[in-house]
Amino acid sequence: MSAPDIRSAARPDPDQPMVDIANYVADYTIESKEAYDTARY
Repeated sequence: MSAPDIRSAARPDPDQPMVDIANYVADYTIESKEAYDTARY
C-alpha cells in the first residue's frame, strides 16, 4: 500500500446523500403563504 501524496489538492467526490441534500435546499421553492408567515413570526 502506498502513502497518499500530501501535496495533491485533489479531493474525493462528495457523498451522494450530501449532494442530494444540497440540491434539495438550493432548488426547493416555497409556495405556501403559511410557511412564509410562520417563518416571519
